[in-house]
Amino acid sequence: MLSLLKKNKETLVHLFLLLIAIGIIYWPLSFLKYSLKWDTTDGYLPLRYFLSECLRNGELPLWQPYTSLGYPFHGDPQSATWYLPAWVISICFGYNMTSIELEFIFTLFIAGTGMYFLSKAISISAKTALLLGMTYIGCGFFVSNAQHFTWIISAAYLPWIAYCYWQLHNTNKYGYALLTAIFLWLLTTGGYPAFLLTIGYVLCLFFLVNSIKLLYLKDYKKLVKYLQLNLVIGLAFLLLSAAMILSVLHVQYGINRGDGLSIEDVLVGPFSFKSCLSLIFPFAVLKNPDFFGADLSMVNVYIGLLVLVCIPLVFRQKITTTIVVLLGLVSFFFLLSLGGTTPLRAWLYYCLPGMNLFRFPALFRIFFIIPLIILAGIALDNYLKNNEKYRAELVKLLIALLFVLLAIIGYAIFKNNHALQLDVLFKNYEQYINESIISRQIIVQGIVQVVLLFILLAVVIWKGKN
Repeated sequence: MLSLLKKNKETLVHLFLLLIAIGIIYWPLSFLKYSLKWDTTDGYLPLRYFLSECLRNGELPLWQPYTSLGYPFHGDPQSATWYLPAWVISICFGYNMTSIELEFIFTLFIAGTGMYFLSKAISISAKTALLLGMTYIGCGFFVSNAQHFTWIISAAYLPWIAYCYWQLHNTNKYGYALLTAIFLWLLTTGGYPAFLLTIGYVLCLFFLVNSIKLLYLKDYKKLVKYLQLNLVIGLAFLLLSAAMILSVLHVQYGINRGDGLSIEDVLVGPFSFKSCLSLIFPFAVLKNPDFFGADLSMVNVYIGLLVLVCIPLVFRQKITTTIVVLLGLVSFFFLLSLGGTTPLRAWLYYCLPGMNLFRFPALFRIFFIIPLIILAGIALDNYLKNNEKYRAELVKLLIALLFVLLAIIGYAIFKNNHALQLDVLFKNYEQYINESIISRQIIVQGIVQVVLLFILLAVVIWKGKN
């Protein structure tokens, strides 16, 4: 046991640091100073409270009599009826506002560890993987969609699914096939169906490409093993999800959502080009939904300045198949998230089964955020291993980003008529937010970002000299 702990000491330390990072980034929740609001309190908490009351009283949560004149609770895909962590919390503690917020923190830890192990599997160093894990849990998707608990749960399991399937592809071990099925099951029972559908199509695409490749190479032995592994995933997933699938089929007669939505409804809630401003100024997307042309919960894609500035370095190194795939995923899902701005979402609506069942193209943000963070991690790792080779490039990128920041801040000051009212900011933060306009938010955020960039630039230059 001691030898095992010593062998994995670095990993355990990194996971502990990841937990501390979650506590700091989400300190209002981790210290129980503020509560989650909107959909969490109005929607998810009542469902989980009913679930916990049933289980703690020795009853299966099959029928919910309190809303909608009663309905079959077990067939609601977002009720968490068949979600294992919800059962554990229900039986051990029961659900209230505190327990659902602690579940939120735990879900973030699952997300961060998933990104950490996925990054290491792609041969990124452990320290860089730790940074990527912290970046992922603090990215704009988790912050802006915190109220959408099923979205958060889905985003938490996506890196784990990618990690297990990647390891399956590289090792041909049945254990990773079972783990892939388990995480797909957790996403199915606890997450939002659109994420399952999307990752399902992605996995099917990779399965087809790899199978065709092995067939082309006439490596029939590996092909048979690969088919067996994917068959294990399918069978294990169906077995684990049987209760959920049968429940949904049982109540299908009473759910009109299965009939599909109109193309107009499907395109509601897109990401937008203006929302890319959140990559540098996440503070700017707190208000003004009309400016962004989207709901404010759908516009944040912040991934941090260090990660952002490292992305161009990817093109200064050897372009591997992994990098090409990641770039393809970023491009495809970015265009898909724009909704009606491009024809891609409409094409999928008409061409792929299930793509007519959900709204909010902005949910596809997470599918380009994950590969974008990994691309930055690959570039950052190469910089750390080849400091002299890439240091000058990184310095140039930091200076370029600094000039871009200063130019945007200057324009914002001009649009704001030079009236920052920083005295109000320090006296009454809430009042300042309520009264602020987008130019003022850019200025305040810009000052912070400029300071951080100067510190980062100084560290890079100092490291280069020493």
